[in-house]
Amino acid sequence: MKNIKRLLLYLLIGSTVFAACEDDKVDAPAASTVADFSYTTTNNAIAPSTVTFTNKSVNTNYYEWDFGNGETSNAENPSVTYESAGTYTVKLTVEAENDVYYNRLVQQKDIKIKGEPLKTLYFTDKFDAKIKYVVLDTAAPVVQEMPDVSTNSNFIAIDTTNANIYISDKDAGLIKRASLDGSSAETVLTLSSTSEPGTPWGITVVEDKVYFALVNSNDEAKIARMDLDGSNFEIAVEITDYLPLDLTYNPTDQKLYFSNDGYYDDGGIWRVNTDGSGLEVVVQNHNGSPVDAAGIAIDHINGRIFYTHYADQVVVMNNLDGTNPQNIGTYTEQNLVYGVALDLENGYLYWTDRPASDGDGNGNIIRASYSFEGGQANVGTQEMWVTGDEIDIAPYGLAIDTYR
Repeated sequence: MKNIKRLLLYLLIGSTVFAACEDDKVDAPAASTVADFSYTTTNNAIAPSTVTFTNKSVNTNYYEWDFGNGETSNAENPSVTYESAGTYTVKLTVEAENDVYYNRLVQQKDIKIKGEPLKTLYFTDKFDAKIKYVVLDTAAPVVQEMPDVSTNSNFIAIDTTNANIYISDKDAGLIKRASLDGSSAETVLTLSSTSEPGTPWGITVVEDKVYFALVNSNDEAKIARMDLDGSNFEIAVEITDYLPLDLTYNPTDQKLYFSNDGYYDDGGIWRVNTDGSGLEVVVQNHNGSPVDAAGIAIDHINGRIFYTHYADQVVVMNNLDGTNPQNIGTYTEQNLVYGVALDLENGYLYWTDRPASDGDGNGNIIRASYSFEGGQANVGTQEMWVTGDEIDIAPYGLAIDTYR
């Protein structure tokens, strides 16, 4: 009997506790609000650029946008046009659907709107193993350094479409790539890991391929190619008996042009199809001696080749068929000129003037204006554009593109 009474007492206590717990239970809190957004830009984020925002916030129906330029909006997915270059802090404030005052959240992001791209000359500098650049405006040239890019390179090339610079690092046997602002520098190809270990020389970008000259460990000269990311390395042109130095591409006839080192071979300016066929010499001799060229450039609009000639220490211009040679510039030091670059729109030819010793830093970058009238070239007086008297440089390779 006592056991029955005790059992009834336990049941009564348990039911009372359960009822009390039921009375004390509170509702689960509303889901938290999350503020977030993404955006897209027009005109490659160059002012004027319209930025369209996509709201990605959670559990909210209230949006308060501050675009950082004095404009605001309460739209869910607004757009705004930035008329001037600058960095704008965009702030999105959201509130919870259930009006919980502490559930008001903010997300902010910086958006960089750039100015109009400026034409820029890039060059490798062996004085301090850096890549440097000068914006080509009307003011006096100001040399600036690309950060975080170190290379002992003779040649560089620009991938205009993707705003990247490619570097053939001769001494290290590497092909490197970096953004034109100097960021994201990386090695995309190590020649010692390929079927043709050796030394890279001239380099150029043709659509989605990078072509570069190399001399392998058996002293055989070739032109190789790879994808922009360094994959799918292969030999495009078997040259064997020549040492190709600089390399460029003519989009008009779709041929590769290269300078042949006359110190080792017969010299000259040569061209070949990208599949390796049709190898032929364009210019063999100039002024009675074999062309010993290093730097070359192609004016595909006016059909001209520009190259350096070591024997006379001059910069020469020829028709694409090799006829009508014309001296248009000189250089001072007894060294090969590896850098020749054309500003086609503004009509300037640039070339490097290496110092006798890279460590001296007294090299120069020289330029001369040129134009065509009635098929004849008019060449202006050359000028020492950047000089070792003003800044220590040992310039080698040159390339021109727009700074973004």
